Amino acid sequence: MSELPSRSKSIPAKKNAITGKVGDALKLSLTAPPSDGKANAACIDFFAKLLNLPRSSVTIAAGHTSRNKVIRVSGLSAEELRQRLQFRSSQQT
Repeated sequence: MSELPSRSKSIPAKKNAITGKVGDALKLSLTAPPSDGKANAACIDFFAKLLNLPRSSVTIAAGHTSRNKVIRVSGLSAEELRQRLQFRSSQQT
């Protein structure tokens, strides 16, 4: 199980994407509004698809009501998580 700090910004975005880094956290743009848990669900869906994992393997460990979140990913080591994120991020650009 690995944890991934992230900072999400729910503004009208054209697509869900990693848009940079803030310190050691990934900066995300999400299309879903930050109400009724929609942005949290979009964040989980985004990472599940990005990492090619079932949605049940991705959870928000901390920060449910904050822009700063800790995403917990089960089924991958920290090294596997870094490799997949690096590979997928390079494909986005």
